[in-house]
Amino acid sequence: MFGGVEYDLSPHWTLAAEYSPIDRTNLFGYRDHQGKEIHDPGSQDWPVNLGIKYHGENWQGNLALLRGDTVAAGIQVAFPLKLNSMLGWRKTEKFKPGASLAYQTATAENDQLALLIAEQLVNEGYSDVEVTCSDNAVWVEFYNSRHLEVMRSFGHVSDVIDALAPVRVTTFYLNQTRKERIVQSFQLPRESLRAFMDNRLDSRGLEEFSDLTLYRWDHWKEFRKGQRRGNPQSVSERRFSYALRPRIFTFLNNQAGFFKHKGVLEIAAGHRLWSGARLTAAIEL
Repeated sequence: MFGGVEYDLSPHWTLAAEYSPIDRTNLFGYRDHQGKEIHDPGSQDWPVNLGIKYHGENWQGNLALLRGDTVAAGIQVAFPLKLNSMLGWRKTEKFKPGASLAYQTATAENDQLALLIAEQLVNEGYSDVEVTCSDNAVWVEFYNSRHLEVMRSFGHVSDVIDALAPVRVTTFYLNQTRKERIVQSFQLPRESLRAFMDNRLDSRGLEEFSDLTLYRWDHWKEFRKGQRRGNPQSVSERRFSYALRPRIFTFLNNQAGFFKHKGVLEIAAGHRLWSGARLTAAIEL
């Protein structure tokens, strides 16, 4: 059983600490195929790993001290999704606000507008929703608990915002989160979205006018330049959540050979303490 905590020092830096009960004397690399010890793993008296992570634009660097006697480092590289499935939200009923809601959003100040948008996105099935509005832009953070594909959620969320936001709003910033941290950020000009929905702009054209990245830095800097930026607004949601996640892993090389596959079922549960703090637990079967 593992346990750990992470603390975000800044958007780029994260500190991590974890309890690790692994007995390294029995791991591959410390013993040969006959079970004979070939490497002295050192003391096992300090079962704690400490690490620091640096989050770049599309990559993450890790540096860790394992059990007090081993230094490890690694780099992870990820690639943003393409805009192929943007119209997937059309499989759901198109959102149309009633007359009362349309009047409220048309006359609302920035904070009230952000709260109305957040409430509607929660009603549409999204969670961990937080919305901030300026006079000319909307910043939305949400966890995709509605669609299987991320781009379908981006399309659905932008459709809801387009139906609610007054004409003064010209840019949407859509941010998919995981465990209340942004993992993909999508900047979308409103006119480009409408041209795309009306078939006046193809997916390649939409990709040229919009910007999709894995982190928030540049988009947040742009949004902060907006006129009369309001405060973040959120809706009270249930604090407890759970998930069942089937996964398939492919190992390029392990003890069994090359390109071996492993299927697992991850059972996860979480409890939200406050905004930005969550307890999570998971087990793989």
